[in-house]
Amino acid sequence: MCGIAGVLDGEVSARPMIEALTHRGPDGVRVEDRPGASLAHARLSIIDLEGGWQPLHAAGGTVIGNGEIYNYVELTEQFGLAGDLATGSDFEPLLHLYEKEGPAAFRRLRGMYAFCLIGADGRTWLARDPFGIKPLYVMELETGLAFASQPRAFLDAGLAPRAMREAPARARLAFGDTLGEETIFPGVRRLAPGEICEVADGRIVSREVRSALPAPGVRRAPTDEQALIGQLDAVLEDSVRVHQRSDVPYGLFLSGGIDSAAVATLLARLHERPVTAFTCGFEAPGARDERGQAERVARALDLDWREIRFGEEDFWS
Repeated sequence: MCGIAGVLDGEVSARPMIEALTHRGPDGVRVEDRPGASLAHARLSIIDLEGGWQPLHAAGGTVIGNGEIYNYVELTEQFGLAGDLATGSDFEPLLHLYEKEGPAAFRRLRGMYAFCLIGADGRTWLARDPFGIKPLYVMELETGLAFASQPRAFLDAGLAPRAMREAPARARLAFGDTLGEETIFPGVRRLAPGEICEVADGRIVSREVRSALPAPGVRRAPTDEQALIGQLDAVLEDSVRVHQRSDVPYGLFLSGGIDSAAVATLLARLHERPVTAFTCGFEAPGARDERGQAERVARALDLDWREIRFGEEDFWS
């Protein structure tokens, strides 16, 4: 979902970086070179297909982002921003909210996102969602700070050496990824989930981390099992509901397991038309194949179910 790249307070254009990320944004690339910043965006259009192209300018500021801010509708209504908006982008309300509240606005966001924001006050920010769903990597250059959605942007632009750090590489082999802020590439680190950084003169001058979960409160949870189930159901339904904010069709990956079956159930509850669902099965002796379970869920919920077969030839190609 989209790719972003940029160089802050440097002398390098972000164009070679974003060209390495066009697979994330097949709908188009935009690059803006301006004094003090080069900003680039590879777009996958999901909300406001005609407008909303980034870098996006409003309220005297600029933003480029990857992901989706789910509560942009509620924030627009709460702060009376509708008359100020020139696009239907979920990121534009953030600029108007920043104009009103400064960096405190970041704590109001709900969604999966990574963004760079340059405010009308001249302050520059990098931020990542509290669950760390959307990636954001940074690298200090001799002049300036580079950021991107994937490390390959630094490599393909010649900013980072094609070399590996041994300890993180071992972690990646063991766990499928590196842990914490480390990456396998020298000089490249990832922002932590929920991290908000201020950048000045090409360097990070402040950092804070926003927790994904609220602080423990004194309110006691209900002890009645049905009350707990009802509470969980309401939370899950609300989460699925806001995930549906889109101007393009969407579907569901259905494995047949508990997680995707629960999401499918909620989608079916929220829609009159059949929900489109996809299941990939493996055509190989002894392979773990969940198409049978997925089909039973799909029939029970009357889904528009699509079966995808994956064989050995697919693997090698």
